[in-house]
Amino acid sequence: MFIRACYCAIGLIILASAVTPKPHSLKKWDLPHAKLDLQAFAEMYQSEGRAEESYKLVILKYPKSVKVLRAYVRFLREIKNDPWKAQKYELQADNYEQVCSRSTSRKIAPHLLQEDL
Repeated sequence: MFIRACYCAIGLIILASAVTPKPHSLKKWDLPHAKLDLQAFAEMYQSEGRAEESYKLVILKYPKSVKVLRAYVRFLREIKNDPWKAQKYELQADNYEQVCSRSTSRKIAPHLLQEDL
């Protein structure tokens, strides 16, 4: 019985090694692709930084724009993966939306309200 179990175990090991793909060895012609991948990541990182700076400038210019704030929230969540900062700006956008909805119900322009958020 013990010998039969050993043969079964050896058979399973052989079968697993036949099915399991072999690790890919790095060949000299793969190196240019690795360099391109590093360049792509560097460009993505730089683009992310430029986008962040652009959002900051637009938010400075239009600090009460709900659309700009919502776009920045989406950027922070999906690209920067920063849910805490995104939540801060989302709360700010929610507050501005509430102010705007109250002002339209009173027939007052939102920029004339005296509330500071």
